[in-house]
Amino acid sequence: MSKRQQFLSGPEEEELRLLGNRIRLARIRRSLTQAELAERTGFHRSTLVDLEAGKPGVSIGVMVSVLSALGLQGRLAEVLQKDELGEELEMGARKRARGSSDVADF
Repeated sequence: MSKRQQFLSGPEEEELRLLGNRIRLARIRRSLTQAELAERTGFHRSTLVDLEAGKPGVSIGVMVSVLSALGLQGRLAEVLQKDELGEELEMGARKRARGSSDVADF
């Protein structure tokens, strides 16, 4: 049995790879090497290699710091700014709470 357990599904791993690729592209568009970005953020270059490869062990703190160094601070929080599914679920829960007369009272 492997020491490392897999916690992510295939689609989740693909999402991380896509995110890493987008961070890599943002770095390249700014004409920065991984070594230069590592110097700006204070992280080891190997950490940035892992982030750009979409490895799941990179902390969210590293990601936020890298995004900030790339001039993209605040972008990660935008992901949940508009949560349509969550809003629909919340509205459904409110309707169920108000209209609980259809629940049997034993």
